[in-house]
Amino acid sequence: MTTDNDDAIEIVLADMNIDDLGSVIKTCSDLEHIRNAIDKQIKKLHRKVLTTMKERKWPTYFDDKTKISVTLSTDRHEYINKPALKLLLNDDQYKQIVTRKSVETVQIVTPKERAKMVVKNNGKN
Repeated sequence: MTTDNDDAIEIVLADMNIDDLGSVIKTCSDLEHIRNAIDKQIKKLHRKVLTTMKERKWPTYFDDKTKISVTLSTDRHEYINKPALKLLLNDDQYKQIVTRKSVETVQIVTPKERAKMVVKNNGKN
């Protein structure tokens, strides 16, 4: 399975010129689109597995052929209502509790994505 994935990636990378920034950016964009398409398909399949297991009331499943196991679990997430917290605390206390961290990221926007953003922003006005 891994060799097929590696071969597909090598095909995309074959057209890239590592010394040309434009070529590197285009390859990053191409791989990003492929990853997004794969992520959408994975989410659909996860929903199908979840729905099937809930219908059959199976908390776990083990496939004998592939030796893959699936377990349903429920996670609880807690969220802080920051505006309410700000009302309860003074500025110094709030600064002690709420911490911020800066992270540098690279964002590549293709003309197609840029057009989508323009349409969304025009729709909001």
